[in-house]
Amino acid sequence: MSNLGPGAATQVANAAKADATRRQGEASHPQSSAWVSANAGSGKTHVLAQRVIRLLLSGTPPGRILCLTYTKAAAANMANRVLDILGRWVGLSDAALNAELARIDDRPPNGDLRARARRLFAAALETPGGLKIQTIHAFCGGLLHRFPFEAGVAAGFSELDDAGRLDLMARIRAELIVEATGTPAGRLGQALAALIETLSDAGVDALLEAAVDARALIEPLGGDADARRAAVARVLGVAPEETPERVRRDMLASPHLVRSEWASIAACLREGAKTDQALGEQLALAAVASSEAEALPAYLGVFLTDKYEPRAASRFLTKGLRGLYPELCDRLDAEKERIIGLLDRLRAAETLARTDAALTLGAEACRRYAREKAQRGLLDFDDLIGRTAELLNRVPASWVHFKLDRGIDHVLVDEAQDTSPEQWKVVEGLIADFFSGEGAREGLTRTLFVVGDEKQSIFSFQGADPRTFGDMHARFAGAAGPKDFRNVRLPHSFRSAPGVLEAVDRIFA
Repeated sequence: MSNLGPGAATQVANAAKADATRRQGEASHPQSSAWVSANAGSGKTHVLAQRVIRLLLSGTPPGRILCLTYTKAAAANMANRVLDILGRWVGLSDAALNAELARIDDRPPNGDLRARARRLFAAALETPGGLKIQTIHAFCGGLLHRFPFEAGVAAGFSELDDAGRLDLMARIRAELIVEATGTPAGRLGQALAALIETLSDAGVDALLEAAVDARALIEPLGGDADARRAAVARVLGVAPEETPERVRRDMLASPHLVRSEWASIAACLREGAKTDQALGEQLALAAVASSEAEALPAYLGVFLTDKYEPRAASRFLTKGLRGLYPELCDRLDAEKERIIGLLDRLRAAETLARTDAALTLGAEACRRYAREKAQRGLLDFDDLIGRTAELLNRVPASWVHFKLDRGIDHVLVDEAQDTSPEQWKVVEGLIADFFSGEGAREGLTRTLFVVGDEKQSIFSFQGADPRTFGDMHARFAGAAGPKDFRNVRLPHSFRSAPGVLEAVDRIFA
């Protein structure tokens, strides 16, 4: 564009804006489901608000539209934006309102459309509960309060917010640490002792926090410590009873170099070149060590570097020494290969020990966390999502679906790239009958609108997987059919330079 004259550059910019506006209008069309891939700064929030307003203009009651956003701030921003527009319409002249309606809707403005537009603000305010623009957690909490028996939750449960969760976890961590340190020979005490060899106090706290976050993965391993250890051992390819101590003993119990011969072998090594002499010094140290713990590092130093990597051929047994002691060097070569094999086994055993210790403390933290919630009638954010997904996707919950179907005809999902698999199950349950079965009603168009950008996914630590964005796209498109489902890209950014977007698109291509 830098080679274009001012007039041509303006034409190109205007053409880009016109294309962006056209795409936004296509995405917000109220009669079709749409999957919108939106670059940063492409007007995503504007499109969401525009679609809600166009649904209202088409005659959809405010209470039949559900817009799910990722944060409370986003929900408030969206609701305020819609209400600001509707409120402004009330006081506009006919000509001014016609101009606004022409920009947002593809029907020619007339008296009936203006009258409907001016009534929308009051209709939105008078709707019980207001516009359904809320976080998915708020929606799930409201649904579970409405159907506690069907969902299998306590009636009148309380929601455990972030602050309450922090307090609860602080108490659980403190109780666990006190109990573990008070009984060092117990299961928890041994686990804590194993972990603090490599973790700081903050590291142990972070581990327990992470375990509770990952309880959906830990709980299926079962409550039996031996069963959990066996499951981890299978993955690592070692026996459940394997321990680092056992492997270290095996390292010193060589079939090639009997321990009583170490001193004499060290003397033979000292007859060689400088490299051989260094190996002899290591073996001599191992020979006079007073304990296995003292002997092992020196013995391994004969065959491994300080980084526990196999010594290179150039740093292990010179040609001259091989000529002097061929049979001994063959034995040393065989021992080196044996040690290398045991090194992998040692790493697996150490991983098993650390993982077993982490699971012992982590599983106990999960158990106490679940117990505290049950005793106090609490559901955390994960519970809200999980219980709602179960409720909506369970066959016996057809009555719940019937009640919901009478209340929701259009679902809009914001920031879809940060939606976790469990949250997608909630969306699937909501729209299960939108396109077929009893939910697909004659003469009524029911739609799903999804907007997101996998390039902006930042909540993988909360379970979001941008790959699911594409998987769900294919699933919903197949359910709706090509006639009633639009794929819309919003590539134009109103706040980022074209070069920036092109670079990002190339990276994610």
